[in-house]
Amino acid sequence: MARRFFCVLSVAALTACAATGAPAEGPSYTVGVVQGQRSVISSENLSLELTSVDDSRCPPKVQCIQAGAVSVTLRLQQAGAASELITLGTPGTALRPAEGRILGYHLILQDVSPRPADDGQAVAYRATLKVVRDSRSR
Repeated sequence: MARRFFCVLSVAALTACAATGAPAEGPSYTVGVVQGQRSVISSENLSLELTSVDDSRCPPKVQCIQAGAVSVTLRLQQAGAASELITLGTPGTALRPAEGRILGYHLILQDVSPRPADDGQAVAYRATLKVVRDSRSR
């Protein structure tokens, strides 16, 4: 009887998990993408490119009334397929969501550095992302 109850309970739990619609997570990677360069996750045949940065954050030695925000646009491409764009923003800001789904991957923007230069000079940005493959996409 206890075994039968356990089996029914297990099936109910699995059904509840499947009903949420949340993708099952596969392998995850932490990737740094430098503006103007392409980063590749070779085991996924996936390339990432930081195409643009919109940064309204304060320079390091400047005191601002508002903290500002940053958003990045990334181009993702799997070998032999068309590329797609996604725009993500820094966590905690309303500018853009900090995470999104594209090409069967869940991307989470973790950091964008450096902050803008206080002399107005252009900076070479680097975005750090967590990339998680939806295990059901393969």
